[in-house]
Amino acid sequence: MALRPQCIFLGLSCLLSFSVSQYSYYGGSSTGGCRGQCVAIQECKELLSLLKQKPLQPETIAFLRKSQCGFDGRIPKVCCPNSPFLIPRPIPVTTGYRPPVRNNEPQAQRLPSGWESHPNARLIPADQCGVDSSEKIWGGNRTDIGQYPWTALFQYQSSTGLKRFLCGGALITKRYIVTAAHCLARNELNGNTLLMVRLGEFDTEQNPDCEKDLLSGQESCAPPPQDLGVQRIILNPNYESRTNNKFNDIGLVRLDRDAQINEFVRPICLPFDDAAPDKYLNEELVVAGWGRTETMKSSNVKQQVWVPVVSNEDCGKVYQEKRRNIGDGQLCAGGVEGKDSCAGDSGGPLMSTGIWSRDGSARYFLAGVVSYGPDPCGKKDWPGVYTRVSRYTDWILNQLAD
Repeated sequence: MALRPQCIFLGLSCLLSFSVSQYSYYGGSSTGGCRGQCVAIQECKELLSLLKQKPLQPETIAFLRKSQCGFDGRIPKVCCPNSPFLIPRPIPVTTGYRPPVRNNEPQAQRLPSGWESHPNARLIPADQCGVDSSEKIWGGNRTDIGQYPWTALFQYQSSTGLKRFLCGGALITKRYIVTAAHCLARNELNGNTLLMVRLGEFDTEQNPDCEKDLLSGQESCAPPPQDLGVQRIILNPNYESRTNNKFNDIGLVRLDRDAQINEFVRPICLPFDDAAPDKYLNEELVVAGWGRTETMKSSNVKQQVWVPVVSNEDCGKVYQEKRRNIGDGQLCAGGVEGKDSCAGDSGGPLMSTGIWSRDGSARYFLAGVVSYGPDPCGKKDWPGVYTRVSRYTDWILNQLAD
């Protein structure tokens, strides 16, 4: 794979930028702004009582996130208030899944009903796509074990027999995964052969994946990841592999059998909405993965970061320096200074949150596919470039089969 894939910058600060104006005893994510005591969450009975409320409401999650003042190992520390009157009162419980609360929550995207008339629409798992049952509260780059359950890892074998995870993707049905075309095109694989796809992974160096509950101390484990073979590789016929622009950098993998859907393996929703170039402007989208590329290994555990969307016009001005053009089928995000590492798998998902029109529930949608980024990773004002999935939903539907 000659093209260096996208690098995304991770940092604790980007995950702690929530604003809950009605609660003001915090001054940021450091102990210097705390008007209480910075202690482990188990030592703060006021905030611990909030954590025990189930299901956690968006306002409560935002409040707890804002309280974070660091870590003691893997245990989050919180700014424990000196006065109980600063704690928000319990919020009435409502039903339905909610995506993470952001300080600039994007407008809900309602899906047009026309796509459902496509003959392959029945293969789209509308009732179960885009649902993430995790309730991640504390800042930090790593995800929860079951967070973003559609993320996939692609394992390749070199001509010498070396097996490595080099790309990622996103499950969209029990049988199909969306990824980047450059992860599938033979002339870009440097002699590597795609062997299999892994779903339900969190830590590539641990099996099973387990974690302890902060409240009870009990350990819970995820089922083993699912390793599935590749039955068919489908490249977008208009993919420009031999140009700098990398237009139409999208492809599909058909698995050799159905993935078993559970809490840790679940498809993401496709964005059957307006594919206008200004879609997602002034929003932050989330990218998740292990940082698997052909040249670097970022992490053995799944990472995440929220990145701001940059207009195609501004993005194009930056990449003119590299003699690259940005087309309507692409999406730019990131370019923020001050992040301490890089992540995001080649072919991995860039995700938005929105509303599923069928039942009004909040879901995750596949906004983009990681295509490429600046080299070296970490340049200020150089966003990453993604394939804009909403431009390819018709093509994707046309490829699906039982």
